[in-house]
Amino acid sequence: MKTLALILATFLAVFAAPKLHAQVPQIINYQGRMTVGGANFNGNGQFKFALVDGTGTVLWSNAPVVSGQPNANVVLSVTNGIYSVFLGDTTLANMAAISATVFSDADVRLRIWFNNGALGFQQLAPDQRIAAVGYAMMADGVKDGAITSTKLAAGAVTSTKLGTGAVTSTALANGAVTAAAIADGAISTAKLSKQYNSGR
Repeated sequence: MKTLALILATFLAVFAAPKLHAQVPQIINYQGRMTVGGANFNGNGQFKFALVDGTGTVLWSNAPVVSGQPNANVVLSVTNGIYSVFLGDTTLANMAAISATVFSDADVRLRIWFNNGALGFQQLAPDQRIAAVGYAMMADGVKDGAITSTKLAAGAVTSTKLGTGAVTSTALANGAVTAAAIADGAISTAKLSKQYNSGR
């Protein structure tokens, strides 16, 4: 059986340089080096990609998985063995988007299949572990305590966003409720204490 070797030149889990406060792009830039029979491959290569956990369970793939691998491939240009791809870039044919939830798993690895057009698809080994930068996709989530009052725009919290009973009397500052803020008929005699309720 002919052998197919993969030598990684670099693995860049770099997201397309978002500006501060910009949405995190859901793509990962991956670059690698491909050799076939010990020689750098040149030409259009056929690739399949999957993100798997430490046990090999598929968390994401460029196309639906059938018989253990994606059922469609991505064609990439390879020059002197070097190729690069934006994983999750849906502008590429047969490339599915990556959900940030993939990186809720602590051990995510990239699995690759390659076909030079003659050998058929072969799974490359080993799977490549995703380093910390790939987990920047989780920045779309918010850590507990990350949102302070200074992060909220004026009027950002509306009455419909407050849970029933969320605001208690102890949360109100002295004098916070003024006569102008009380709707007509909002306070009934049943809501008044006995000393103020002349009806008792």
